[in-house]
Amino acid sequence: MSNKYTREIKPGVFVDVYDVLGAFTGHYPASIKPIMDHLTKKALAGGQRGHKDMRQDIVDIINSAERALEILDEDAAKPNVRKNTSAEYLKKLAEFNEEMTRRG
Repeated sequence: MSNKYTREIKPGVFVDVYDVLGAFTGHYPASIKPIMDHLTKKALAGGQRGHKDMRQDIVDIINSAERALEILDEDAAKPNVRKNTSAEYLKKLAEFNEEMTRRG
């Protein structure tokens, strides 16, 4: 059950980083969600993934966060871009699925 993305958080309780990311980053705009997921993974396992040390992971986190800010600014400057978050998308998808279920 062990891989580089899974951690035992209590005896016998294993959590995959992607499950954690899904629980905590679903509200991010789709344009920056992959970047935020990436930097969060680095923050959770800084220096532990085998090919970069803690310092380099922190540098990468800062660079990723700066890029996310640039993208947010770019998105804000676009006049007709709808700024749906992943959470809003999932809510609309659930509403659509409920409507389809009612219709049979």
